Amino acid sequence: MNQNKYRFIADPDQIRPEAWDEFVEQHSMGNFFQTRFGMRFFLPKGRAVCLFVLSTEDEILGLIVGYVEEFGPAFLRKFLSRVVVIGGPLVRDNDPGILENLLREFLITAGKGHIYIEIRNLHDLSHRGIFHSCGYAFKPHYNVINCLEATEEEIFHSFSPSRRKGIRKAEKAGFTVSVSHHLSVEEVILFHGLIKEFHRGVNIPYPRRQFLEQANLPLFEGHLLYFLLHDAQGNIRAILLSTIFRKTLYGYIIGYSTDIDFIHSKPFDYLYWQVFRQSKELGYDYFDWMGAGSPGKDYGVRDFKLQFGGKLTEPGRFTAIINPLMYRLFLGILVPFSKWITGLRFIKKGNGS
Repeated sequence: MNQNKYRFIADPDQIRPEAWDEFVEQHSMGNFFQTRFGMRFFLPKGRAVCLFVLSTEDEILGLIVGYVEEFGPAFLRKFLSRVVVIGGPLVRDNDPGILENLLREFLITAGKGHIYIEIRNLHDLSHRGIFHSCGYAFKPHYNVINCLEATEEEIFHSFSPSRRKGIRKAEKAGFTVSVSHHLSVEEVILFHGLIKEFHRGVNIPYPRRQFLEQANLPLFEGHLLYFLLHDAQGNIRAILLSTIFRKTLYGYIIGYSTDIDFIHSKPFDYLYWQVFRQSKELGYDYFDWMGAGSPGKDYGVRDFKLQFGGKLTEPGRFTAIINPLMYRLFLGILVPFSKWITGLRFIKKGNGS
């Protein structure tokens, strides 16, 4: 690609909204996270980072949308941050020249001041060599995708016997699932509490309530879908937030009660069965689980997801290390310490042993 015939734009406000929408919508690997709405979706989590390649006629040739994620105590967050990109970059006709220049420029404009850039792929990508030559190392990472185009009966019988047995047990316990594009204020507060309860139980970070409040704005009603699991008394015990793009639902984040009696009732077998069933009724063809761990490592969550009959894929991830010393410090000390602190707080509140 002749560099005299294109230019880079980092300010999303300089991009015509309809041109952005059209580019992502028509791209074969288009997804929610590279849309304008995906950018707005992540704003409460961290500053948006965008880069566009435009022709001299201001036609979009490529784009990449990510967000800055900070870690640690407030006084250190300025120095402990990474850039996360989901489902990007997207380039016209998957042109290798556009891709190479976009990746190199993004490393310069987006990477400055951060520890590393992580690109989480949603599709099996070609041109891995280009990523490598631009400083992005590939790391294998699994995903699971369920096709919902079969009949309801065929979908149910694609589940493992243990999952089908769990669904029947949950049905007898009186669980029900409702679906909505919007939560009430009280439900947002409850959802955040459930996310906090679950994430602290497994010692991983969780988003602030502001993130859920932003996601609940009318702006996102056509782009997000909530699945609410109710017990026999009508209490909400779990909520799954999915993003929408074309005919695909992406299971982005879940929050649920960690009560042992609740867990033993097999609520998640029933929840995901209803997610598939109701998504199919609403006209969606695919459910993307958004990650299933790394190859060569035992991962019970991956086993659970595969027992619903989905297809295992390996889109992988790319990492560009900006600050090698801080990267080693981040992975070797800061992340384990953060998880330990999270777990300690959880135990002190009487939710662990």
